Amino acid sequence: ENKISNYYTFKAMKPELNNINKIWGLEIPLWSEEYKLKGRCDCIGYYKGTLSMIDFKTSKKQKKREWLGGYFVQATAYAEMVREHTGIKIPNLVLLFGISDYNVVKVFEDKTENHIKELNRMNNEFNK
Repeated sequence: ENKISNYYTFKAMKPELNNINKIWGLEIPLWSEEYKLKGRCDCIGYYKGTLSMIDFKTSKKQKKREWLGGYFVQATAYAEMVREHTGIKIPNLVLLFGISDYNVVKVFEDKTENHIKELNRMNNEFNK
């Protein structure tokens, strides 16, 4: 049953996956001395022509944008880790949600710069 659900969720995501090209990497381990963080990002590549930090998510139910702040901060942290080590700024964040109960995909995009302040606030609070 899970395999069937995963198949239809992937099938729903495929048109959005076709918007990703010039992939720089998948499942990339990242770390930051500046933020004292580490993690593994899903994908760095171009989404609809813009360099993006892309995170793949699954959910049984639809998500509202106002619930996604933490996901955007996480993606921003990954983008900042790339900047720290390479000097390359990743301007765009993309969350691709495969919604299994509806076999649809929901895409949420934002700019990295919109979440830097919250990343710094959370990081300063955690590293007190």
